[in-house]
Amino acid sequence: MSDPLTEHRVLIGAADWRYPAWTGDFYPEDLPEDWRLGYYGNEFPVVGIPPDYVLDAAGRAALEEDSDGTPGFVVRIAQADGAAQRLAAARALGPRCVGVLVEAADMAPAQLADVLGAGASLPLAVAGVALPADAPAGVRPCWDGRGEPPRGAGLKLACLSATEATPRRLREVMEGLLADAAGTAVLLLDGDPPPVEVLRNAVVIRDLL
Repeated sequence: MSDPLTEHRVLIGAADWRYPAWTGDFYPEDLPEDWRLGYYGNEFPVVGIPPDYVLDAAGRAALEEDSDGTPGFVVRIAQADGAAQRLAAARALGPRCVGVLVEAADMAPAQLADVLGAGASLPLAVAGVALPADAPAGVRPCWDGRGEPPRGAGLKLACLSATEATPRRLREVMEGLLADAAGTAVLLLDGDPPPVEVLRNAVVIRDLL
């Protein structure tokens, strides 16, 4: 059986899986909440773990119990407070953790430096601010699809608002990610919620490239 986390060079998923508006659209009306992550993972191989999801031992156990080996996780961190615990949780998730997205818009430079230092052994991407010049080796900026994609070692992560995810834009972002020969890349689509059809379109476009 193929491994969904290694089968494709670009893993496509959503920034969260708990969108209420997906009920009756993506999730069947009668699907229990604790089955939703597994249902999601049957179609999409990666998902963001949002900052408000508590990643203590019970939270990690629920992720494992509610899914069946997929999806892989991108742990999202938006505050310096509690970041060390989320980084430890990312390590505890082992190979299920594809990477960590540090959403640093509300972090002071010193706080961001502390978070990046504490997470230096993990695949990290930074969004919301310019990547500090003294960031540890292997930390990349999260690409928003504008301009040239970042190159170099580390996590190849692109985050795109579903409102901007036209077929042409999706193709351009996918081509930018695929142009970097090193390793697997991740494309997360965000929105309130991101339409499932946009996620499916992204998968089709990737498979045609």
